[in-house]
Amino acid sequence: MTRNPITFIKGPLLEWLKKNSDEGIIDAFWPVPCDRESADFRELCNNGVRLFQNCYWGDAERLDGIFLSNFKLNDDIYFCISSSDQLFETYDPTAFGLIETELHFLQSSAFLVISDFKLKRPIPSRLLNGDTFEDDLQKFFPKITAFRLAEDNTREYLLATYIRVVLAAEPPESPSLIFKDELIALALLIPETDHNWLFFQLLSLITSKRHENLYLELYRLLEFFFPIANIFNLKNQIAYPGAPLELLENCRTQLSWNMNHNTGARAALKYSGTRFAEILSGEAFNLPPDCSREERDKKTLAFKSTAMESLAELRHSLTHQNFKRTTVKRENLIKSTESLLVFLGEAFTAYRRDILGIH
Repeated sequence: MTRNPITFIKGPLLEWLKKNSDEGIIDAFWPVPCDRESADFRELCNNGVRLFQNCYWGDAERLDGIFLSNFKLNDDIYFCISSSDQLFETYDPTAFGLIETELHFLQSSAFLVISDFKLKRPIPSRLLNGDTFEDDLQKFFPKITAFRLAEDNTREYLLATYIRVVLAAEPPESPSLIFKDELIALALLIPETDHNWLFFQLLSLITSKRHENLYLELYRLLEFFFPIANIFNLKNQIAYPGAPLELLENCRTQLSWNMNHNTGARAALKYSGTRFAEILSGEAFNLPPDCSREERDKKTLAFKSTAMESLAELRHSLTHQNFKRTTVKRENLIKSTESLLVFLGEAFTAYRRDILGIH
């Protein structure tokens, strides 16, 4: 993205406007903040030029009709979001660790150009001939919301911040908002290198409209842990030079290798404690003080295994793999989702520490 406003207006912006107009003739288009005779005209133009020249834009991401991008301005990074559907007002961005900010016309335009956003209604070409007031043009733009991180969170990974941004733009009835704190905490635990697909899985599940879909999408993150121990052992045994996740993908695509679901679920238990099972059972897990280590390990594994089987059975029911119609109460879905989030939080903590060596 050029940082020269004249080049931007005459090039990428004009091309985008042509694609989103009524295909009439556009001649000598130029956006202006106010009448050229206004006393503020020169100052407003200069302010816009300086602002645009100091913005360094990142790539755009598109996910389920949601458009995301970011730009760096001075020492802050700003995160922009829009949607091909309705974008809801964020009532309290600070609840997501964010501070809302206003965008200049050129910043909004740059976001739409980078995102290759397609407007729902074309701009009349008659508005795009000669001087065009920025406010008149922005009436055709979608709602674009911009945030920057609160001071305490300024060093987090960009894709983790997108989790906050997408949550902040969710409608009030969104099931993901019930678990907003847990989802943000989980995003901060996902490793930054070679794990972007996990962030995008998390972004996708946030937009789920039903509790059932949220649970199923979250369960796919659990399945990440099914083959992890085996794949790291294999990497060491064959001295594979690439990343473990690359080896896993090669095994799946080249060898058609997939792990048995039940075996994988049991293998994943080693990455988490008993708290997820306590949430699911509604009971604290206690062992007698005179319990031997062998007996303690056996009882702990049995307690966790029962909970994991319940989570897996719910997944089977929701996907009709038990070959019958199933109705799950909302409170049970919420409890199971909470349990799953606790498991994933502990599992990713162990994965970072014990396997990747990230502390």
